[in-house]
Amino acid sequence: MAHYPRSFVKTHVLGNAVAKTGNMTLLSHYCKYIAGYIGSQEFLSKQCLQAHHDTLLDYKINFFSYYDLQHLFHEIFTHEIYAFSPDTQEPFIIDCGSNIGISILYFKTVYPRAHIIGFEPDQKAFALLSKNIKQNKLDNVQLINKAVADHEGEITFYSNPDQNVTTRMNMVSNQLGCTQETRVQATKLSGVINRPVDFLKMDIEGAETQVFQELADSGKLSLVKNIVLEYHHHMHDSNRDNLSVLLGILEKHGFGYQLHVDRDGSFKPKTEQFPLIYAYKK
Repeated sequence: MAHYPRSFVKTHVLGNAVAKTGNMTLLSHYCKYIAGYIGSQEFLSKQCLQAHHDTLLDYKINFFSYYDLQHLFHEIFTHEIYAFSPDTQEPFIIDCGSNIGISILYFKTVYPRAHIIGFEPDQKAFALLSKNIKQNKLDNVQLINKAVADHEGEITFYSNPDQNVTTRMNMVSNQLGCTQETRVQATKLSGVINRPVDFLKMDIEGAETQVFQELADSGKLSLVKNIVLEYHHHMHDSNRDNLSVLLGILEKHGFGYQLHVDRDGSFKPKTEQFPLIYAYKK
């Protein structure tokens, strides 16, 4: 990929994309350029600076490390894993597992008038999430410092005490060196769903089946139109295979779905996998 000055990209690539095709193609053009930069030595060399803030897509972003920012940016902006086609210019989006807010920045880039509720239980991530939303002056965004679960109260998360990276938090100890125990507040997702939800994004470290069962039992799942969730297969128990339970809930409530799993090497029994499930109301 050729690397052009950012001023050239903004003036020519973005200008032409806006004039000819609108916001989605604009984002695609710009992300292809930025992805080249973000994967370059120029970007990754900043690791040694221990920097915790930078500017991408004209957003001021605070983060834990360039490595994790690169991972989040590629998934969310370059590959657009949370893209969907709403029926309105003001979609209602619920983001469960907002982390530092890169997904919310994406939603606001593509759907500027979106109304968003973001859940993030980790205190450190929530602090950066709040700062990223506030300093970029994003309106109609409500942030909740809680985990979503099938009950009200507290749940336990685990993290690696040697890594200041919340993307490695999970609900099971001894995973990826996550031995530090943290109690966080939890709430039922059904409590915030009181109108149609255009898009539900969920990355909640292994609690997705319980949360969807609670949504179904409360009758609130019928209000959701589109879903993208990360399913944590074999994360809790390598002998437990129950993806069919979650898919069964979706099928019973009128959803179709697509599954996406990155293929890396040969098949191995009892291996952790994190497929994305794209579900849509039929």
